[in-house]
Amino acid sequence: MAAGLTANSGAARSQKRDSVWNFLTLGGDIAFFNLALSIASVYTIFPLFASHLGADNTIVSLIPAIRALGVFAPQLLIAGRVERVRRVKPMILTLTLGERFPALLIGVAALALAAHHTKLMLGIFLLMTLIPSLSSGLTFPAWYDLIGRAIPRAWMGRFLGVWMGIGGALGALGSLGAAALIATYAFPLNFALCFLLAFAAYVVSFVMLAMGREPARQKDLPRSLAPVVEASRPGWRSQLAILRTDSAFTRYLIANAISGMATMAGALFAVAGAKQGGLSDAEVGIEGVVLTVAMTLGNVLWGFVGDHLGHRAALIWGSVGAGVAAALALSAYGIWWFGVAFFLLGLSVSATQLTQLTATGEFGSIERRASYIALMSVTYAPFAVGAPLLGGWMADHWGYSLVFALSAAFGLLAALAFALWGPRAASPQSEAARQ
Repeated sequence: MAAGLTANSGAARSQKRDSVWNFLTLGGDIAFFNLALSIASVYTIFPLFASHLGADNTIVSLIPAIRALGVFAPQLLIAGRVERVRRVKPMILTLTLGERFPALLIGVAALALAAHHTKLMLGIFLLMTLIPSLSSGLTFPAWYDLIGRAIPRAWMGRFLGVWMGIGGALGALGSLGAAALIATYAFPLNFALCFLLAFAAYVVSFVMLAMGREPARQKDLPRSLAPVVEASRPGWRSQLAILRTDSAFTRYLIANAISGMATMAGALFAVAGAKQGGLSDAEVGIEGVVLTVAMTLGNVLWGFVGDHLGHRAALIWGSVGAGVAAALALSAYGIWWFGVAFFLLGLSVSATQLTQLTATGEFGSIERRASYIALMSVTYAPFAVGAPLLGGWMADHWGYSLVFALSAAFGLLAALAFALWGPRAASPQSEAARQ
């Protein structure tokens, strides 16, 4: 008996050491990944680069649409495999290469083609926007599953809040560096340097991810899960059955879809500011810093709000931020008013990024986490893809005002939907699954 207690004590110490190690290494992955995303921001650097290549508003709006399609659509396809395999880390390390190398390719191509072959460069740029998005969509369920097993549940709020906060602080410095590059160097060298620096941050992020330790997956489900998850076998029928059996989750998905429509104007803030808001390229870069700082503060704010007032409150106020940001952009002119709009946009984006993770984690059992996150992503995708495309087309035909007005209306409507259908607590099915 004493030997058994000693073995259990040793195993517990080893597990705690691995948890601390993973807190540092997997958290470092998040921080440097966020740094890369901030240096080459999809809200400022991407649209501005496309605009310099001659893209109209519809093409500029393809950027968030392509990203949403790639990130969200493939997740249901791979969720079943994630739930079957014993170890997901090898899968993650392979798939995530597609998230990182396109930044290097864009940077090199910009140096060679952007000055004299703009249409070819624009085509390459859009393709290199799709590839990392698809890779991200395929990687995310496995990464989320890894994080869910590598980080103790009691640490999860601190883990995401601390490391997304650190990533945001690094991102603010990265955005400031990107703004300096845009202001200092001529096109296309300035944008090429941004993409190459982003790739360097991706490399550091990859090393940190590779250093993480994946714990063994639980072999058998507790018997109490059997009546809750009728068919825990991965597959389309099992995944779609969740929508029938977990009504609280289904209502949450409807509200989340409405919030996807509020992203209609997301890619147009930077372009509208440059074309009719009196902003120079350097000032658009500064707005990228404002956006990143807001996202960093938002990670701390929404984490606190979620822990003390519930994820529903964070979803509501994040949607209000999206609506007010778009409403301000209707008449904003100059760096200060656009700065307020970008700040509110950053708060809204951070609410979505952080709370979609934590709120979805409130539903279902640990073993079905990949399917729940995949269902959230797939049902969100048509709206997150269609809304920016519709917004870009409307901006080309009727101007930016209509797009910002509709985006504001959907943001406020999403706030109302989350107030009615947001996750006040885990659903009864989810509570039963955890017992």
